[in-house]
Amino acid sequence: MPYNWDALGDYSNFPYFFEWNGAKSLTFPNFKYDEENVPIGDSAKMCLGISWVPLKKRNQYDKYLDVKGFEKCELYASGRAYWEEDYPTHGVNFKMWD
Repeated sequence: MPYNWDALGDYSNFPYFFEWNGAKSLTFPNFKYDEENVPIGDSAKMCLGISWVPLKKRNQYDKYLDVKGFEKCELYASGRAYWEEDYPTHGVNFKMWD
């Protein structure tokens, strides 16, 4: 099975994150800040789970292993967020802006 390079999107605008669901759109919006347009307050909390697999198994999603040692995702730990079964429960907690 060939690697789906189209899922990476347009290389000229990196670094961006893409959904791997065929949406062909950016997961995160572009923000253009100027003196009159700035975000007010903090952004929503995010959690980035990181997983890996040997190159030979890269097409087998169920073979991916979570990278261990990260803290628990804050929204998952709070119990106030909707959490799909396949969402990561540990990862890098961050805000888009602060």
